[in-house]
Amino acid sequence: ALSWLFFELTRKKDVVEKIIEEVELVCGVGENADYSYDTMGKLKYCHCVALETLRLHPPVTNDPRYAVKRDTLPDGTKVPAGAGIDLCFYSI
Repeated sequence: ALSWLFFELTRKKDVVEKIIEEVELVCGVGENADYSYDTMGKLKYCHCVALETLRLHPPVTNDPRYAVKRDTLPDGTKVPAGAGIDLCFYSI
């Protein structure tokens, strides 16, 4: 996930600037900066950037499932018992 985060940040200079601005505002700068766990938890924009990276590049790309009994999907597709279904998160 960190590789994708840094890759995306190389493409979004404005996002990097906002992250730096938020870190300086919340944590401070110089020797008086506070990078404690509690202070880092206040970095809302940084948190959103991390979540967006996970949305764009999910760590689990698919999730195979098997129908225990026959079912009908919301779009009306019939799924017989024992059928394999592969949920592909990249297509969502």
